[in-house]
Amino acid sequence: MAALAADLGVIRTRDVALVCRVGLVSLLGLAVVSCRKPQEAAPVSLTAREVPGPKKTAIARPTPAELGRVEEQLAVAERLASAHGLVLDGGEDDLKALQSLLDRRVLAPNQTYELQCLGLALGRVMVNRSALVWVTVEDEYGRDPAVNVDGTSVLLFPLTMISKRVEQGRDIPVEELYRTTVAEARRMAEAEKRRAPRVGEH
Repeated sequence: MAALAADLGVIRTRDVALVCRVGLVSLLGLAVVSCRKPQEAAPVSLTAREVPGPKKTAIARPTPAELGRVEEQLAVAERLASAHGLVLDGGEDDLKALQSLLDRRVLAPNQTYELQCLGLALGRVMVNRSALVWVTVEDEYGRDPAVNVDGTSVLLFPLTMISKRVEQGRDIPVEELYRTTVAEARRMAEAEKRRAPRVGEH
């Protein structure tokens, strides 16, 4: 199992400044965001999207148009799988199909759009099998689909989970990526809920 390290960063969600814990799985390069109080944090270096600065980050339910774009990209992934005798339908068997596509190297590292479509197929498994929900994250880099532990600030970004690793020439153990990501997201969500003030507390 990959070792876990922690970084801190400042984002803004709905105009409220929050300091976020970013769980990084060293082997997999995973980033999972969970917010906590500013006074608990210390400055550290971050990846581009989490760099502190005067920007606003908004998390919202996707619009019908945004969900439609996700469906379009999932259809690209499904057609790619079908062309290689595989099926992607949102079930847990998709993890094996995605692994097969990656092991066969059917996509080149510069086919970013198609690789991101595979990432969204991974995200669909997370949503279907792990009680997570699609959201849209908007910041100075644009609007992107993400996966959220409902009722918390914990976010996963499947869109680039596969493409970045392929571009870097790294092996991708898809099932381990899925299980480690979801387990860490749940752990951080539970930690966030425990930190939340109870009714009547100030």
